[in-house]
Amino acid sequence: MMERRIAPAYKREMQALARAADVPYREILLLNCVDDVLANLAQLGELYGRLGCSAFAAMGQRTAEGELLVGRNLDYFVPSAAGEDAWAATNYMKEHVVAIEYTPESGHPFVSVGWPGFIGVATGMSAAGLCLGSLTVSTRRNWPFATPATFIYRDMLQDTETLSDAIHLLRQSPRAQGNNLLLGSGSEADARVVEFTPWQFSVREPEDGWICTTNHYVSPEMDRFHTHGVVFSSGERMARLDEMCAVGTLADGKAAGAFLIDQGLRVPEANEYCGVFNPCTIYSVVFAPTRGELWVRVADRPDRRFDRLTFGDSAEG
Repeated sequence: MMERRIAPAYKREMQALARAADVPYREILLLNCVDDVLANLAQLGELYGRLGCSAFAAMGQRTAEGELLVGRNLDYFVPSAAGEDAWAATNYMKEHVVAIEYTPESGHPFVSVGWPGFIGVATGMSAAGLCLGSLTVSTRRNWPFATPATFIYRDMLQDTETLSDAIHLLRQSPRAQGNNLLLGSGSEADARVVEFTPWQFSVREPEDGWICTTNHYVSPEMDRFHTHGVVFSSGERMARLDEMCAVGTLADGKAAGAFLIDQGLRVPEANEYCGVFNPCTIYSVVFAPTRGELWVRVADRPDRRFDRLTFGDSAEG
């Protein structure tokens, strides 16, 4: 159902990857659709700890130079095969993170942080200064007759230059599941959080120079679309980001990175999964889109640092 709604150019790209890697095309296709598939298979999807991401943006008076700084943690838990350590599959994801620079025949070059064979974008930045990070929200209803979200996000980076154009593209696209999308624009020194389901759509603007999001809707008109209400850990991570963003000024990307590796817990009943950085964190990324820079920290080892990348670099973590 989803493959029919993927652009022919992306299907050709996945087919070429499958031939080059000598793996079945269907495996490459599933890799690129897996989060939307899980969202539409509700019982199976609940076995996966997909609800752990955190993201924020600071700008204006909240950064030393007035530029936009965007940070995001991608968190995921994948149950392992029978007989394996429970964390084996999740650790495999942590150990195979790559940052890939794309130079498409048309549209803007962009960098995507993901995995080999993953051609969509869950975390990325374009040469035009747009950057984004997607966060899953558990919603009451989803819709399989749609384009997987990461392909839509890739279209946004390749084909748009402003927040309004990117949001318009997303609004018009057939969507498979609920997401929060933090979208930033270096040229506009501004950011938005788009909260959406396959049918509903709301846009939040920054307040006092910052904005953040986790895995639940904040807009009043979106609140009723949660599957089970606000997950406790999501609310705690959001509140912790609120505390950090609302105080002081971020000096640089390093300071923004400190937010992403914060493990502070706010209340006695909170557990380690309520930390912005937690056992499910796969990687952390800070974007400085005005300067075309990003910093990536992979969570496979505790001694990892943030590695600085710019367009033209070739690196993997």
